[in-house]
Amino acid sequence: MKESAAPTKVRINKVQDRMIFLAPSVKLGQENEANLRDFDIGDILGQGAFGKVFKVVHKVSKRVFALKIIDKKRIRKNSMEAQMQNEIKIMYSLNHPNVVRLFNHFEDDESIYLVVEFAEEGQLMNKLKKVRKFPEAVAAGYLRDLVSALGYIHNRTPPILHRDIKPENLLMTADGKLKLGDFGWSNYGTEEERMTY
Repeated sequence: MKESAAPTKVRINKVQDRMIFLAPSVKLGQENEANLRDFDIGDILGQGAFGKVFKVVHKVSKRVFALKIIDKKRIRKNSMEAQMQNEIKIMYSLNHPNVVRLFNHFEDDESIYLVVEFAEEGQLMNKLKKVRKFPEAVAAGYLRDLVSALGYIHNRTPPILHRDIKPENLLMTADGKLKLGDFGWSNYGTEEERMTY
């Protein structure tokens, strides 16, 4: 039996207090750990309690992504290290047309960076503010996409519970498809009923 070759040496960011595991592609020796210099940073897309999201272009591939930048001090202050690792682990396991995809992550001493799928039309909330009310057929299409995403995550083994569904976490693509995003409060379902809000 032939032994598989050891992964080639890759560049790892110098981080004094690493909070998150290495990205799967880095751990397997397939690519260097990403860093901010790999991206051209564009407009801010949104802001939450733990960080900001920017539109970015990967300098080598020219692909457009959303880059979620999460402040490590805030994560530590709120004792959210395990939840942050859980979010990343869950997002790597998901691949569905109605779920925002995580392509990569990396960190430095100040922040954790999630390289996620870019939804050109932004948050459903912003769209709703503009029109105030969706036509019934449009609303039905959004609901169909959300049910499809929830069916997918709930039928995983173990099931994944999103726990933060709101218009701000529902993103829109250029072709009008809805995608479920922001798995920051998500968790795995268990045999016991979860008792948290």
